[in-house]
Amino acid sequence: AQRLFYSGITSSITGGDNRSPNYSGYIFFSKTITADDDLGKCYQIADPTDPGINDLVDTDGGSIQIPEATRIIKIVSSQSSLLVFAENGVWEIYGDTGGFIATSFQASKISTNGVINPNSIVNVNGTFIYWSKAGIYILTPDAAAGRFKAESISLTSIQTLFLEIPDVGKNNCKGFYDEKENRVRWLYNDSSTYSSENYINNYTKELVLDLTLQAWYTNAISELSSN
Repeated sequence: AQRLFYSGITSSITGGDNRSPNYSGYIFFSKTITADDDLGKCYQIADPTDPGINDLVDTDGGSIQIPEATRIIKIVSSQSSLLVFAENGVWEIYGDTGGFIATSFQASKISTNGVINPNSIVNVNGTFIYWSKAGIYILTPDAAAGRFKAESISLTSIQTLFLEIPDVGKNNCKGFYDEKENRVRWLYNDSSTYSSENYINNYTKELVLDLTLQAWYTNAISELSSN
């Protein structure tokens, strides 16, 4: 939409009231960008307190509030939508007609199954696969409605294996799409001594989803017994 979108603020309110802003569920968007100094203008150009000219126009910046979202983990654009991955669910933001404009847009909830960590989200040619507490989910565009829908792809296959992975391993897994082999691969650590402080490049397992065969398998990564 020729705009920049911002999110991921963790609000902490001390001594507030019901009017205190909680930005944990907010997405801010810039005005339509025509120059570098437009990147941070997430507000309307007209003065909203002006008694004469105070209207919001299509090219203005602004904010989108998702009251249900507890903490937004990641936002990604896909086709004409913005997908919002939060701890407690996934939402889709899209324009009513002809793309996103400041005066007309919608936010709809796709799933109540939120995201564990942003590195688990993998973009596979416009569909998205991510790790949730409840399993591994895929977001695909609905052919009829054009909007995204969510479905568990682990529930009837590797659900037991997935649930056995320790939470700290799920919270620090790292996924990517191998387009040459058409496979989605996640690295994770399932050892009992694993801690989040030493997670960088410290993986013991790889979970692979072969999209051509619709099959799962795992690889083990072991240490050398000697040099």
